[in-house]
Amino acid sequence: MSIQQKIQVIDRNQELLMLILPHLDYHPSKRASNGDYMCKCVFHNHNHPDEYKMNVGLNGWWCNSAGEGGELVQLAQHLRIDLSKYSSNQTYNAEKAFDYTDEKGNLLFQVVRLPGKKFRQRQMVNGEVKWNVKGVRKVPYRLRELTESENDNSTVFICEGEKDVDNVRKLGLIATCNPGGAGKWRKEYSKLLKGRNIVLLPDNDDPGRKHMETVARMSHGIAKTIKIVNLPGFKEKQDISDWLRKGNSVDDLLKLVDEAEEWEPSDLDVNDKDLSDAEKEKRESQANTILKHLLKSGIELFHDQREKPYIIIQTKNGQEVLSVDSKRFKTWLSNLVWQDFETALNGQVLKTIRTQFAGKAIHDGYQRELNVRYARNEESIWIDLDGHQAVKVTQTGHEIVTNPPALFRWFSHMKPLSTPEKNGDSLQITKFLNIQDSDSKLLLVCYLIAAMNPTIPIPALVFHGVKGSTKTTSLKVIKRILDPSRVLVRGTVPDQDGFSLAAWQNRVLFFDNLSSIPPWFSDACCRVITGEGWSKRTLYTDEDVTFFEYRGVIGLAGINCIVDKSDLLDRSIIIPLNSLTPKERRLESEFWGEFEDALPSILGGLYDTLSKTLAIVPTLKLPELPRMADFGLFGSAAAIALGKTSDDFLRAYNGNINRQNEAAIDASYVAQAVIELMKKEAHWKGSSTELLDELNQLTDGLRINRKSHKWPQDPSWLTRRLKEVEPNLQVIGINVEHERGNEGRKIVITVNEDLNSDGNCNLIEE
Repeated sequence: MSIQQKIQVIDRNQELLMLILPHLDYHPSKRASNGDYMCKCVFHNHNHPDEYKMNVGLNGWWCNSAGEGGELVQLAQHLRIDLSKYSSNQTYNAEKAFDYTDEKGNLLFQVVRLPGKKFRQRQMVNGEVKWNVKGVRKVPYRLRELTESENDNSTVFICEGEKDVDNVRKLGLIATCNPGGAGKWRKEYSKLLKGRNIVLLPDNDDPGRKHMETVARMSHGIAKTIKIVNLPGFKEKQDISDWLRKGNSVDDLLKLVDEAEEWEPSDLDVNDKDLSDAEKEKRESQANTILKHLLKSGIELFHDQREKPYIIIQTKNGQEVLSVDSKRFKTWLSNLVWQDFETALNGQVLKTIRTQFAGKAIHDGYQRELNVRYARNEESIWIDLDGHQAVKVTQTGHEIVTNPPALFRWFSHMKPLSTPEKNGDSLQITKFLNIQDSDSKLLLVCYLIAAMNPTIPIPALVFHGVKGSTKTTSLKVIKRILDPSRVLVRGTVPDQDGFSLAAWQNRVLFFDNLSSIPPWFSDACCRVITGEGWSKRTLYTDEDVTFFEYRGVIGLAGINCIVDKSDLLDRSIIIPLNSLTPKERRLESEFWGEFEDALPSILGGLYDTLSKTLAIVPTLKLPELPRMADFGLFGSAAAIALGKTSDDFLRAYNGNINRQNEAAIDASYVAQAVIELMKKEAHWKGSSTELLDELNQLTDGLRINRKSHKWPQDPSWLTRRLKEVEPNLQVIGINVEHERGNEGRKIVITVNEDLNSDGNCNLIEE
């Protein structure tokens, strides 16, 4: 039998199946794995006649109890169906037939796909197949699954065709479409999506995009959220099925959904210039009614430290802070208006309410400080768990508080922290990090404690090591402890604006697999550490400026120590990692499963240690403050809280400072050349021009490329490069001074006796 003949048989069997089904009692919600209907047997007398023991499908019937079966024609004859009405002489070479059913699974009509992507619709009328759908209730595809999932908060994916829906369903997702293809969406279909999160997947052509825009407009104010996801790597007229066929997975799709912005009506959708005066007055009245209702409901309007408007609402989980300008506020308001007024929120009414709320929040509301994950007042450190609850840490312990007085921003990428256990063990963390020496272990645990204090500068955490040394895993473990999110580590961002937005939205920002970093990126990391910020002109305005203020925790990882600017090196904790041995390697699932089991105890132990640290800091006096003094003091107190001494911490921290100096010298061509110069003499004096001439003569022996951007091209740049590494040279015994006298500006370089002939410093202790 040819493929074409097989297609004709399938098509005829589909028609015959439609004739037979009304005469059978089939399970209202259950289908076999191959799509067969589960029916009560009409051939045999079973012990349990009420059970659905017979499969009926395109390939015929089969009784599972009796182990017998046959063709559909035999079943039709047994049921005494008049086969003279069976239009077996009329074939349409169907490729596939798609069932459209009601909420209970009863067949209403079919959409039949024909060769050449042509479609026809058919129904059953008085036992006959009719190739039309006149008088039939029009419903979206897979309506039954749509209605059965309405209470489980499943996202609904809307495609353009039935084939695409079936392919999305194979990913374990809820999907639907309308019959008839693009441009045939109906308002009643949107009503079935009330309160649902919907994702629209347009075909890559103008009709497909216009179709999904129509679906979005008709569903606006009804659906909870709407996202239109344009799939990447598309050719013209391709669809979600083509995209999946290229090897993309459900995780790839869900990542695109997470990254997509919620759809909002354009200005054309909310423009009311063509409305009648009566309609405008009606909308103004609706806006006023909703405003008064909301203001009486006890919501709190305020502005943050940037004078941006916010609102505090109450949810079943506790209070939630929303930006009045956010899409989250829009969806919350749309849902509230539907619940309280049973009406959709018009776009112009939304704009009116936002404008009024923003005015009251900025001019009448109090200023409240908003934080990301961590907040600090005089007595407590607050750690945001999930946007509704926070851990309060004081000198006497820690507790979980609902509706904390400290207010936090909560972004869609953020994930909740695990609930901490009482009397946990913070040192368990060292089991999940590839760190061998005890000083580095102590330094890292103290680092985690200090990173929970949002009011002090925290050094950048820099991991480096060969492939297989767990750099990425180490960053992920620490990010999961301090500030979990959907994206635990990331690559570099393309520009300062993108970096600033990421730093503003994350307490902890980790970058992995770096081979080098540009100067602006290094400077931006320093700004995150010191607690500065970034500003830019607000979009579509001439005078307004948007400020990004942040202080956070930076992490970097690469095969080599990729930090090469001295200002960032001076603000870094550098930890080298060794490659794992074959015996030390573990399965990912095993490692992360064990980590997640231990995480509540680790967090509880860290919060206990943080509590003790807060009690120790006010009375702790160090004989000498190290670099980044606030971190040094807090880290020393954390070491004491862990049962160690401040000397233990400072020894580990000073060892890190030695690594900073070594990294700074390794990264500086000028420092290497100066060291080579001073191997031959203990004292040098001259102008910057003379120094550059002498250093240029040493570059060949050091294999330094004088055309590199790291090598100064003129005396003024030499002076700048030299000043960057003067503190690092001083540590190894080379002192640089700048004199100004009658002979002009001079550079004086001297060497103390601690610099040996190999250019190594005897004072550096490992």
